Amino acid sequence: MGKCCSKCQLKDADNDNSLTLLLSSGKLFPSVSENPVYPIPEEIDRLQTLHYLFRSLWQSNYSSPIEDSLTSGGLHVLDVGCGPGTWILEMATTYKLSHFTGVDISTMFPNEVKPRNVAFVEGNLRKGLNFADNTFDFVYMRCSAMEYTDKQWEETVINELIRVTKPGGWIEFMEMDIRFENQGPAASQLQNFYEGFSHSKGVNNVTSLFSRIPRYLEATNQMNTSQVHREERKEPIGKWGGRFGELAINNFATFYRLIRQHLVPIMGITNDQYEEIVETFIKEVEEHKTYAISSRVFAQKKGGDESLQMQKQPQILSTSPQVIFNAEIAASSSSSHGWLQSEQSTSHHSRFGSVQSTGQSIEESIELAQLE
Repeated sequence: MGKCCSKCQLKDADNDNSLTLLLSSGKLFPSVSENPVYPIPEEIDRLQTLHYLFRSLWQSNYSSPIEDSLTSGGLHVLDVGCGPGTWILEMATTYKLSHFTGVDISTMFPNEVKPRNVAFVEGNLRKGLNFADNTFDFVYMRCSAMEYTDKQWEETVINELIRVTKPGGWIEFMEMDIRFENQGPAASQLQNFYEGFSHSKGVNNVTSLFSRIPRYLEATNQMNTSQVHREERKEPIGKWGGRFGELAINNFATFYRLIRQHLVPIMGITNDQYEEIVETFIKEVEEHKTYAISSRVFAQKKGGDESLQMQKQPQILSTSPQVIFNAEIAASSSSSHGWLQSEQSTSHHSRFGSVQSTGQSIEESIELAQLE
């Protein structure tokens, strides 16, 4: 999937090579060229950690009611903008009888070591996906809201996703609001400049996008209007939210540090001053009890097999500390894939070193009661 929000220069700490990347709310990607630069390891690790945080928060990898069909097998699933492929690899391992395809403009996904029911291909959503009409039973996309203008969402994104979805199939989006709740001055400053920069490129404000996606879907007259659903979750940011919140603030801080060399010039400050703002952001979330809103919208295409009509909701994943443990591995690894970690490690010692679990349940870590 195309990533064209902006360009920024990032330094690879290991070899000091300058990388020209595209900036989006969820991912950093190499510019489109015949020989794109492979994304830096820090960003791949951040995206893998983000996957486990989302999984912990939602206690599932999706919300569309297709659990029975995925388990029975034969479903064809597409992940648009799959990044390093963490979601695809985990889904393929869980549902071994279904088939999974990941598409992205950046080849950060694994091409050699992967389950047999997984395929990864390069593709650019803006130019049209290289799949025939009515190919997939389930189409999934996340962290892409700020990559497209309103016009692109209405004229290209929605229509292309619907085109490749089979009649009766499901489409699901998952995004986070760009604006935090209970945010302090440092968070506001970082987000104001990032949001302003994105808007200068004609990119959407993710805060309001989810009020529009259902309208975009319904306007096509190809979706069952009674089967358009929206769900929300609150994500704690900071140690006040337990181990989950600690990993979340580290993830956000890493993101802002990765885009530092682009925001510093437009903010008119030095790198040291920018780092001070990030450090203040890390501290102030504890005082304000900052959290983010994560949303899912899922809808069904008209017609098709009745077996893909409303089924039971997806399985609730384990509430043991293993999900947070996986996130800690991803956060401490070097461009490693979560599927390989789960397949190769049967204890809390992996090839990336020893990781200690907090012993908390996911619910305790998230501390939902404090968020209400």
